[in-house]
Amino acid sequence: LFVGFVQKFFSRRFERQADRYCVELTGQTETYISALTKLTEMNYSTKKWVGLDRFLKTHPDLEGRIKDLREMAVREL
Repeated sequence: LFVGFVQKFFSRRFERQADRYCVELTGQTETYISALTKLTEMNYSTKKWVGLDRFLKTHPDLEGRIKDLREMAVREL
């Protein structure tokens, strides 16, 4: 059980790194956010994980990803 939590922690961390890399590479923060939002809707996924879902998922929730990406974009201005 503990190993699963650790694995999923690193998976979420790698996903956030991939998000940042994509935006750094393209410079298209809002386009990337739009794509993530559409994928979330197409997969009928929720935009925010609550409770234990935050720890049981392999990907960060959409709201957290958007927040991180917009904060990164502001820092780079």
